[in-house]
Amino acid sequence: MNSEAAFESISIDAFTARLDHLVETTNDKKVKIISVNGSVAAGKTTFTEQLKAYFLEKHKSVQVIHTDSFLLSNKELAERNLMDKKGFPVTYQQAKIRSVLKQIAMGDVPIIVPQYSHAAYNIVEEYQFIEAADIYIIEGIGFKSKEYSNWIDLSLFLDAKIENIGKWYRRRFIKNISLAKPDSILKKYEKYPENRLKKVMDHNWNEVNLINYYENILPEKSQSDIILEKNEVHKIVNIYSRKR
Repeated sequence: MNSEAAFESISIDAFTARLDHLVETTNDKKVKIISVNGSVAAGKTTFTEQLKAYFLEKHKSVQVIHTDSFLLSNKELAERNLMDKKGFPVTYQQAKIRSVLKQIAMGDVPIIVPQYSHAAYNIVEEYQFIEAADIYIIEGIGFKSKEYSNWIDLSLFLDAKIENIGKWYRRRFIKNISLAKPDSILKKYEKYPENRLKKVMDHNWNEVNLINYYENILPEKSQSDIILEKNEVHKIVNIYSRKR
């Protein structure tokens, strides 16, 4: 932390106390919505699953919603010449995200949303049924802006040194290639020699993800309620809470 004067360092016990407060104040008339924000490859999905497990141990029902489910399909992205902007706010169906958040907050469930597959690198013909729950965890970016803040009870931001995130991104890219389905656009990279694949990853990181990070993701950090700082092996080493 260097410029976030509005934040103070807290212990893991203080962090879990914040989570426990959410549990204690959840009831049939008031669900809780938590957002998990951060860069691509920052470990949001894994952290979200850990949060879910924590709340389940507290005997609370949990539903997880991934904002990738609201990405435009590759076909739509190609038609709009946005494939090189995939992951930027413009490539998400923002109105649908806001609508789902509003429905959840009002208890207007179940809701059906599409599903995104990293193996297919696309929206697939499968759906998620969002059912009634005590706690909803929204995993993605951009949820502390004015358009979303009315519905979010606690916003978390996963932070790390940018060089570490870059390494994690390249590692995940290679993993996704190995898991790619036959019709995935990632499949073609299986035959790329190492030096050519490195150029592709460097381009994607430097010309797409890094720009998106500085323009759209990093600004969310200072708007979050809690920042969780990770080291090079994804271990949380520092936690900062907005001063109240």
